[in-house]
Amino acid sequence: MAERQRLWSGGHRAGLEGSPTNMATTAEEEAPPTVPTITVEGEPINDDLAVTSEEQGTNGTNKTGGPVNPPITNWQTPQTAAHPKAAEIIHQVEFYFGDDNLSQDAHLLGLIREGKGTVSLNEITGFRKMRQFRPKTAVREALKQSTFLELSADGKRIRRKTPLGKRMTVKPKINLDRQKKTIPEDKPWLTRGMMKATGFEEYATDGPIRPAEYEQDREDYAEDVSFTTRIETAVARFSARRKMHQETRQIFSRYMIYGGMEGGQNMFTGGALSKEETEGLSRKEIAEKTAYYGVSERVLDGFDVFEGEDTWHVDFEATAKGFLSSQLMDMLNWHDQAKVETATNVLRSFYNYLLLHDVCPKYKDQLMRARKVCDLAEEELPKLAIVDKSLPGGFNTACSTLFGGNYAGLHAEGDWVVEGDDVGWTMADAKKIFLTGVAAYGTEEQFAAVENNIANTHPFQVISTENLGLEITGMDFMTEEAKQIYDDSRLSNTIVKPMGRLHCVRWDPPHAPSMDMPKSALKAKKGQEFDFVMDEEILKSCYPGLKMEVCVKELDIGIKWIDYLETSYASFFTWLVNEDIREWKEPGLPKGYMTRQPDGMGMEVAEVSRDDEGDGQNDYDDEEPD
Repeated sequence: MAERQRLWSGGHRAGLEGSPTNMATTAEEEAPPTVPTITVEGEPINDDLAVTSEEQGTNGTNKTGGPVNPPITNWQTPQTAAHPKAAEIIHQVEFYFGDDNLSQDAHLLGLIREGKGTVSLNEITGFRKMRQFRPKTAVREALKQSTFLELSADGKRIRRKTPLGKRMTVKPKINLDRQKKTIPEDKPWLTRGMMKATGFEEYATDGPIRPAEYEQDREDYAEDVSFTTRIETAVARFSARRKMHQETRQIFSRYMIYGGMEGGQNMFTGGALSKEETEGLSRKEIAEKTAYYGVSERVLDGFDVFEGEDTWHVDFEATAKGFLSSQLMDMLNWHDQAKVETATNVLRSFYNYLLLHDVCPKYKDQLMRARKVCDLAEEELPKLAIVDKSLPGGFNTACSTLFGGNYAGLHAEGDWVVEGDDVGWTMADAKKIFLTGVAAYGTEEQFAAVENNIANTHPFQVISTENLGLEITGMDFMTEEAKQIYDDSRLSNTIVKPMGRLHCVRWDPPHAPSMDMPKSALKAKKGQEFDFVMDEEILKSCYPGLKMEVCVKELDIGIKWIDYLETSYASFFTWLVNEDIREWKEPGLPKGYMTRQPDGMGMEVAEVSRDDEGDGQNDYDDEEPD
């Protein structure tokens, strides 16, 4: 262990100096950076901006009598006076949170449970008896005087100071009808109509089916009705019962088209129905005629098994996997967990509707599995987002910086770097991270090769570069030997972070370019395993099955690293033919210019070539031949 610690400490601290691939150098002490002074005609610019003591007057004015602005560092938010009806405000809010009211208020108890003991102050000020007290800032100041309640540090949430002292007589449950409908300050674009319940909320459920509705369902969703007709009816009724905003409509429409539907305004009538056209029609018939979605013609052509065609199959589970692992990640910012949950709630709500109304009992098991895919997406995609942002990790970035990879030349010491740029490590930091990683996880041969490089100025060589797909099979956190190295006091408060190992196996991404290699060589690559040194913080978000497309490089001493990440995928990633053909459009009839032939091909061809209007007729029949 002492030998390995020498690799990154003592006389080898400055290893890897000079050429990125040359490990030999001499130790140098890094001079502390000098802070440049910006001058104007030889005088520091700061002196021109400062107010001198001679210019400073009394009572916060300068010698000319003008005000002197306080330094930004001493700025304080202007204080707001408490509301003139502070006592009345405190009394009302303390009543809401008091034992007698709170123990029987299911809605407020539900808000407290959802807020982990606190309730949004905006929610409280939206209660009917609190709407008279304005402005909210004065209400907030008044509540600070309460001895029974306390506000959060940012003043946005409120709670009791003591636990509930009385047994609850109701079950906590948020009442959507009571929930405040004021526009949040951080979302000024919302309207009151947009804040109404949509039916896509996590806790939203469909009400019980009335007897008349049940009988209608049994007629419309009978087994002798084709599946395509049943699903069109179900989609139309589901859409009519949900309030869709722009985002939820976009998600649902994209999912419908991905699943083999077509969408268009009143696609079955060619436009809106007039009052005369709807007269005498039932609500069901009107809904069907004004339906927005219908099964695609190309799906209908390949779905009728009685005509000998069976190119399309019903698979709710596969379409859920494909949509949430591919389409969703293209259309939304999937790094935002709230948007992921919005998408999964849309799909889950649709599946629940199909199950509740028994639209397709043959596919009940598929629908149950599709709902589990939604749960899996909510669990995996937040972790995948962290991995997607964090890779390739510290050790891999260090290798890339030192050995001519993607981060070479992008280090923070570059003259072109400005504050805020996403760049790699400095050369000094990259060397320190690399040497520590080799000391902790390198083999004896690799360890000896690095020491030999430092002693004999022997440069490393990159012997292979390959773009490939990988699937994570496991993660190993720090070993005891590695922990002793990373816990060394000389590495505390440095750029070096604890590392573990990431285990992967080769994975073939869909539509990957074919490799011009013998079949025997391609077969040998199947199941090839890879190990990478990886930050423990990143390993915490990794999980078996996570897939990625990366560039892997290898040194001549056997060290491999992920040079950069191209794309990451969830474990349930599924590619369907729907990806390619959902945008397909049948080609129309050939135009006139498409039928023209070169000169000299005969009189018949020459006549066709004179069809400038493209209608298949000679446009110059009236002309006399030359």
